[in-house]
Amino acid sequence: MMDITAELQNIYDSEINVEILISWLWDGGIEVRLGDRINGFLAEANVPLVVNLLPWLQEAIAHFYPDSTYALGLPMEVRDRARRQIFVAPRSVPK
Repeated sequence: MMDITAELQNIYDSEINVEILISWLWDGGIEVRLGDRINGFLAEANVPLVVNLLPWLQEAIAHFYPDSTYALGLPMEVRDRARRQIFVAPRSVPK
């Protein structure tokens, strides 16, 4: 299992903006978005389990920021999956 703390710090250190809304009602999943409210969001998802959060972020970052330090440090199989992945465009985000 990946160390989510270290990976989130690596994403932060790479200056990649993300929004993670840790909120659930029973089995409602976890909202995650790549981007921010000021500059806009590139993709969003509702992941069913905490364990799915980091893989989604890694693939989204590798897809939208393939030349970033963070993406280049990911395993090649993650970067390959990211190139083929179809991401959901963000819906309007409440302020």
